[in-house]
Amino acid sequence: MVKTINDLCAILGYDKDQLKSVIEKYSSYYYQYSQIKKDKTTNKPIVKNGIVQKRVYNPSRGELKNLQGRIQTKILTRVPLISNIQGGIKRKSSIGNANFHKGSIYRFQTDITSFFPSISRDMVFRALRSKGFSKQVSNIIAELTTLKKNESDITFLPQGTKTSPMLANIVFEKTDLQLLELIKEKDIIYTRWFDDLTFSSKNDFHDLIPSMIQTITKNGFKISRGKTSYRKNKSVITGVVAGLSTLKVSDDFRNKDEKSMGELQILGRKSYKDQVYRTSKKKT
Repeated sequence: MVKTINDLCAILGYDKDQLKSVIEKYSSYYYQYSQIKKDKTTNKPIVKNGIVQKRVYNPSRGELKNLQGRIQTKILTRVPLISNIQGGIKRKSSIGNANFHKGSIYRFQTDITSFFPSISRDMVFRALRSKGFSKQVSNIIAELTTLKKNESDITFLPQGTKTSPMLANIVFEKTDLQLLELIKEKDIIYTRWFDDLTFSSKNDFHDLIPSMIQTITKNGFKISRGKTSYRKNKSVITGVVAGLSTLKVSDDFRNKDEKSMGELQILGRKSYKDQVYRTSKKKT
């Protein structure tokens, strides 16, 4: 991994003064917008305690966006990660993620609440250090990829930047490894698609669920109780119905009326259905 600031500058194509200039005014490169969260089944806004829930995005622009793009393509994509991590990885798909769990009988699924905002600058720094980056380089990358919340000292991975998904993977890998240690020799399959965690097995493993949740929460993350379930026979995994022997598109996907859709959207849906069918035939 990158050891010196000179190496970092050479990789990114920026000199030290240019990096310093961007870091000094990094917050000015961000802008914000929000989108209403909708239920995937009903497509209606999600409301909690009378408040419509929104997802906040903080994309970057200008020199910071350019720098983050180079950090992503030239550095972060080359950081080795365990194969259980599926989201944000080249040549991996949500369909392939679901296919790992085809043939299982029992499935435990959970979701991390506010995944990116849960990850602080310090967590990014420590994760990069664990991957072999020097203190100086880890510090600079953390500065260039995290954002302060308003005027507070709270820092977080912003949603909407090129670097956040991979940095989140690098940070959460520590938890992934602890979960894998917990289920070792238990004949349980585990994959993670960004903030969606899925465990499955041909054997009942409900007694391990409290320990799984405890492992996640002790690392500073919260699970979404509404998106946590333990099911038998089949379930929807990253948008695909995984059964005992096949994968199928979900009822929500199948029931959408194509009359109001454009030609390209209809072709896209057909391609997706075909991909689900082809993947279902593959062995994991």
